Amino acid sequence: MLVVYSKKIILSIAMLCMCYGLFAQINLPSHDDQLVYFGIALGINSSDFRLKHHESFIQDDSIYSVEPKLGPGFNLGIVSNLKLNKRLALRFLPSLVFAEKRLDYVLFDGTTDFKTVENIYTSFPILIKYQTDRWENVRLYIVGGVQIDYDLASNARNRKRVDVIKARKTDISMSLGAGCQLFFGNFVMAPEFRVTHGLNNILFREEAYQYSRVMETLKTRAYVFTLHLEGGGKMFRKGRR
Repeated sequence: MLVVYSKKIILSIAMLCMCYGLFAQINLPSHDDQLVYFGIALGINSSDFRLKHHESFIQDDSIYSVEPKLGPGFNLGIVSNLKLNKRLALRFLPSLVFAEKRLDYVLFDGTTDFKTVENIYTSFPILIKYQTDRWENVRLYIVGGVQIDYDLASNARNRKRVDVIKARKTDISMSLGAGCQLFFGNFVMAPEFRVTHGLNNILFREEAYQYSRVMETLKTRAYVFTLHLEGGGKMFRKGRR
């Protein structure tokens, strides 16, 4: 799972950054003069729910426990970066995200069951990036901000289905992460690890469905590793005439 190997991923990226910075000539020296640049983002994600039981759960005589489990996914998007000053930049990363979350149930009769919630999000993160000085061809940075997700696969309005966990279409999340930029001859590669926490309850609770009524809230959580390939061109340089 992505979250299990996150420490190894971050350590590997740090070692790559150090090695690349030591044994390379200076690439794209005028990259920081760009007011705006663009790129693409390719990534993998692992997501689950943060669950709060409904008060009726302790009286329920059919379900003993319910536990969220991480599910896999992937994402692709567009990078838009606006330079604010030497240290700060505003980033907008509209993305298409495929995600899967799972809920495992243990019943009082000893049997087990699970329900899967599949999502296809159009995601709109708006992030502030704080970056360090360049060290040869390497720069470290942190990002943080908010994102709005709209689930194209939401089943909340499907009244005919009563045997599924229904999730609302819109989710708002806080996001925090870190990464590094590696400057090559014609482009910048930026591996990044980010964690998002949903702020609103996306559960469309069905009192008639036993797997749904034992829960009061479901809030999303995701671990995302993304590889950004960013432009190194000369367009939109700050101060260009």
